[in-house]
Amino acid sequence: MSRQSSVSTSICKKMLWLVEPRSVDMPPKHFVASHQHPWGQFLFAVEGLICVKTEAGTFLVPPQQGVWVPPFTDHEIFTLSGAKFRSLYIAKRWSEKLNRPTSVIQVAALLREVILAITNIPVKGKADKATKHLWLVLYDCLKSAESVPLNLPVPQDSRLTKLVNRLLQHPTDSQSLEDWGAQLGASARTIRRIFLNQTQMSFSEWKQRLKVLKAIELMIAGMTVTEVAFELKYESSAAFINMFKRQMGVSPKSYLTQMLHCSVASPK
Repeated sequence: MSRQSSVSTSICKKMLWLVEPRSVDMPPKHFVASHQHPWGQFLFAVEGLICVKTEAGTFLVPPQQGVWVPPFTDHEIFTLSGAKFRSLYIAKRWSEKLNRPTSVIQVAALLREVILAITNIPVKGKADKATKHLWLVLYDCLKSAESVPLNLPVPQDSRLTKLVNRLLQHPTDSQSLEDWGAQLGASARTIRRIFLNQTQMSFSEWKQRLKVLKAIELMIAGMTVTEVAFELKYESSAAFINMFKRQMGVSPKSYLTQMLHCSVASPK
């Protein structure tokens, strides 16, 4: 059973500083219910895998990457195997200047060190000049940071709700779009068009992205590449590796090695 909590009672109603840090350790299967706040939030995964869900889709945050959530965005947070993350709340006026949608962000070395430095500063009294300089560097880093394709946009058309929910729960579902069309009262062509218009991905690209996110989750949980390929019903490990490389630019093993190396190297 998942543990559930609400952050609404633990976050102050008014920010004292432009940037305020939180250090959070989440046990396995911990769930933070949907909530929003009038400031932006950047969650940096130190260890473990964080899943953030919004109306726009699902965002998977592996170790040493982060996710930006703009002000007034309903979001929920879940971790399957436990996670340690650093959360930076950023005042509304700065968040609006960043002008970024919800997205997973590649955390470069400078941004990582700035995040860790800020989270070690207690929020009390007035911020000193050195702290304010760190905020400016943080802002510049977040403004220019590259997004990584670890999100899964969700089409908003209600006709596809049943299809999307089924695939999110069962990524290997092999029903054809023609079969789904018969169930949903829409042609396969219409379903393809909706996916492309509302997610900027074809249906096949969307399914591949879903499998990549599921693969990362399974690998971080301890499965081997061969086991993941079998779990996701690929004909061979090579077929799975080729798909992963097309999506992520590196092999699954290389990707996992990078994530685990960064996680081990992180200060506690």
